[in-house]
Amino acid sequence: MLKFVWHAKQTQVYPELKRLAADGLIREQGEGPRGRRPYEITEDGLTELRQWLTVAAPDHSLRNETVLRSFALWLVEPEEAREFLSGELEYHRARLRGMRVLKQSLDLASPADRAALLGLEAGIRRLEAMISWAEWAIETVATWPSREEQASA
Repeated sequence: MLKFVWHAKQTQVYPELKRLAADGLIREQGEGPRGRRPYEITEDGLTELRQWLTVAAPDHSLRNETVLRSFALWLVEPEEAREFLSGELEYHRARLRGMRVLKQSLDLASPADRAALLGLEAGIRRLEAMISWAEWAIETVATWPSREEQASA
């Protein structure tokens, strides 16, 4: 479920798990199927997590490669820009469908699922905004002159 709001590569996850275990914030629960190593939070970890939730200020930095690339779309033909944006539009639509299915599966009698709803709804709204932006951007790029037309102007 967290992959919809915080993507991390395996090369990031495993060193972080080792660090958390070394700091006494989590511990291994044994070995699971296919050599999986499940972890559980320790009391110190729970204390640290609660402090992170209530005291530490969130990092509000935002990195969005799609938007970053949009700043350079003037370097390609308008049709290439539309193809890129159309791919992004479909990607965001597919993710939105997945998040909506996941939202429907939540058990709102569960405190953890009620909290998960907050994150999922933020993700849904962000994806809806990206879809709206991509639709607008495709329409906007459709009005751009070709690079040849720009050069002769």
